[in-house]
Amino acid sequence: MTNKLFLITISIMLFLAPTAHGFQVTPASKAIQLGQGQQETITIRLVGTKTEKVMLYLGDYIIDRRGTVGFEAPEEGDRNSAKEWISPLTTAEEVTYYDTIEQKMVTRRAPVVNLNEGEVKEVSFRLSPPIDAKGEYYATLHFRDITPLETDNSDRPQVAVYFAIAARLSIQITGSFIPVKSGSAFDGEVYQGEGSIRLFSAFRNSGNVHLNVKGKTFIRRKSDSRVFAEIDLTPAGSQPDGSAFILPEGLRDFEGFLSRPLPAGDYIAETIYDYGSYIKPKQAVEFRVEENTESKDFQAYSFEPKEINISSQPGTTEIQKVTVYNMSAESITLRILNKEGWITVLNSEVSIPEGSLRNIGIMSTVPESIEAGGSIHPLIISQVPGGLSSEVPVVIDRD
Repeated sequence: MTNKLFLITISIMLFLAPTAHGFQVTPASKAIQLGQGQQETITIRLVGTKTEKVMLYLGDYIIDRRGTVGFEAPEEGDRNSAKEWISPLTTAEEVTYYDTIEQKMVTRRAPVVNLNEGEVKEVSFRLSPPIDAKGEYYATLHFRDITPLETDNSDRPQVAVYFAIAARLSIQITGSFIPVKSGSAFDGEVYQGEGSIRLFSAFRNSGNVHLNVKGKTFIRRKSDSRVFAEIDLTPAGSQPDGSAFILPEGLRDFEGFLSRPLPAGDYIAETIYDYGSYIKPKQAVEFRVEENTESKDFQAYSFEPKEINISSQPGTTEIQKVTVYNMSAESITLRILNKEGWITVLNSEVSIPEGSLRNIGIMSTVPESIEAGGSIHPLIISQVPGGLSSEVPVVIDRD
């Protein structure tokens, strides 16, 4: 029986950052501004870390609705792709390499650069946008190591690691046209769970420039438009400031959660998107909360936070709050007690109208005798007369 060499192929894509695994690419991203009808040539620098052969090719730059970055546009294509009008100026030659999309070895003509250790080479790309281009366009410049593999002539399975890196290119076309900032909300849904509500919505950028979008949902009772909750929506793959970067013609999913129940009744979840425009797209979804008839011990109130963390040093006075919501269809009275002399409830008895909330002030001065983290001292919230009681843990978290 003839021995066969089994080759396990792995393709590594390190996006927008140089690495020690192979050659380096600078800059990792490049922003270009072009007037309509203009052309431009850009230069990217490659730095070799060993003797290697590097193939150049182009890719799309997309962000899907879940916030995932990709380099292959869907079949229908993206309007914001600049891939089709970028041309590498490096000489092409016939190369054989493993195509990760086709999952096999292929032979094609492609631009190639040969690098030695420590060698610096510049490669150029020509940008030739169509005369009617306007707005923002994106693409990626890919560089892949296709250095021939050296095998050890054994029958052991071997791993071939193909190192690749991509630089993002963003192109802003300027001219007599006006950049369009426009978008719309769609796919609104409200999902009700056990004592909680999940909100889902999506935003589509129908303009020709990118948008940084934030979303907020207001839950109103249909009968009197009273606002029961304001919920900041989180975009899938959000940026640090909570906004979503949405490419032209792109879309992004948003969701939010209300972790407390609502009184029975008909509601409207109104979502408003803000991307710095005077026109803020809105979306309204109606839903109904049924009365809880299964449990005789329905708790008429809810509260946040579920735990109070006190981080002040001994002898320092700190004031915090507990927000209590009336979930019933009538006014309720609550009494808040504590078991520690160093904790003072500033408003120990409150009446809350139906569908409203009240803030309870909690003042504490931690004594020296209290140890950090180990002692938990609850507050007691009880409905009067004769309602259910709840404990609110107070945890000492001293630095």
